[in-house]
Amino acid sequence: MESYFWKFIATPFRANDGDSISTIFGAISIGLDKELGSVEAGKLADLIVLDGNPLQDITNVKRVRYVMRNGQLFQSETLDEIWPKQQKLGRPWWLDWLPPTPTSSNEPDDRTKPKQPRR
Repeated sequence: MESYFWKFIATPFRANDGDSISTIFGAISIGLDKELGSVEAGKLADLIVLDGNPLQDITNVKRVRYVMRNGQLFQSETLDEIWPKQQKLGRPWWLDWLPPTPTSSNEPDDRTKPKQPRR
């Protein structure tokens, strides 16, 4: 998605056309413009709050300060919830799905032992 956005903004459109095309026009194209695609009372909205104005410098879209998802506000760098209640992000579930890392020992495992020359 991001690469399409950067290709789009390289074309000769007005600075704020990218927002419309990636929000309300997308919602219209899938028939959900009554439920989402713009910030209005009664609509679903996931938002990002930026540290800079993307209309002045489009690279400001990478300077995310907050993320709002399903009515919860999160600090972007830590993903700690800050509204409606304040709580730190717990251990991410996917860390428990990772394979175990090799334990450190004085004995190298088979992958790091030097190979014996063939005779």
